[in-house]
Amino acid sequence: MLIAMKWKDGVDDFLRYVEKQRGYSIHTADSYKTDLEQFAEIQKIAEDDDIAKVFTKQNIRAYIYFLKDVEQKSKSIARKRSTLLSFGKYMINKKVLEINPVRLISVPKLGQNIPAIITEPQMQELGEAYAPAENDGETPQEMPSVRDMLIIELLYGSGIRVSELHNLTKQNFDLSNRTIRVLGKGNKTRIVPITDVAVELLKRHLPPNSRLTDYIFPRIAKCGRKQRRIHNNSTHQRVKANKESKSLLSIRQIRNIVNQELAKVSAAKKKSPHILRHSFASHLLDNGADIRVVKEMLGHASLASTQIYTHISIEKMLKSYKQAHPRSGE
Repeated sequence: MLIAMKWKDGVDDFLRYVEKQRGYSIHTADSYKTDLEQFAEIQKIAEDDDIAKVFTKQNIRAYIYFLKDVEQKSKSIARKRSTLLSFGKYMINKKVLEINPVRLISVPKLGQNIPAIITEPQMQELGEAYAPAENDGETPQEMPSVRDMLIIELLYGSGIRVSELHNLTKQNFDLSNRTIRVLGKGNKTRIVPITDVAVELLKRHLPPNSRLTDYIFPRIAKCGRKQRRIHNNSTHQRVKANKESKSLLSIRQIRNIVNQELAKVSAAKKKSPHILRHSFASHLLDNGADIRVVKEMLGHASLASTQIYTHISIEKMLKSYKQAHPRSGE
């Protein structure tokens, strides 16, 4: 027997489920929340509306058509449909719906986009900026900070996601084995190698008295100053003093740092942490790495997710073949 549930109660329950029980990141939960809020807004669904009466095939189809009308990309439409699909499945499990109406709506066809990457020579050029000038022993004026260099090196050298980088603490690192323990999607842990450069940068970046639980990329919050009273030895009175509180470097700030550094070597429009992850995978495959090993390092659930990077390697292989083989027709 089906039970009645209000739209707001159902959405709140679903979001708690994906974050607490499924172990999805807060960013994924926020993305689900945004998609469901947009669906409700477009279809004029009120908080008190019965889910069974508003989460219908007609409303979902109208929402998909709206997204197409405003020229949303097929990938974005497919992602939003996936959110609604997960919500519908959860409502079936909660005995609110008998069938999932999203399954009756076709998925927009997606073109296979080959990921943009930063080339090996460009990454080599960026890496050379890490070293002090050879002639006078002074550092170049535009040399990035150790923190910024470490961010680039971990994203490119280990292929981790920006959300995974964001939550790293000292205890995630095993410097003796040159590895890092990463908590990925779905609370799945994986071990990924780190470069010797990353190890040296990490040693320079971390203060000597840092604790295992300290975040690798904290910052001093500008608006996080707290007042406290301390004893003034000269006047023997308690006076107010400001105590700065530490907070975590935001993902947006990390994106800005990466964009700024990649702009030094690439004129490409897309310059993001994920581009470095794409480059990590592509460069490994270009240089003969086993695709199954790359899959494990990336934390992909299936080999199909990793295979998109083989298209870049195949293009490189065909180009070399045409240039070198006497019967290639070049």
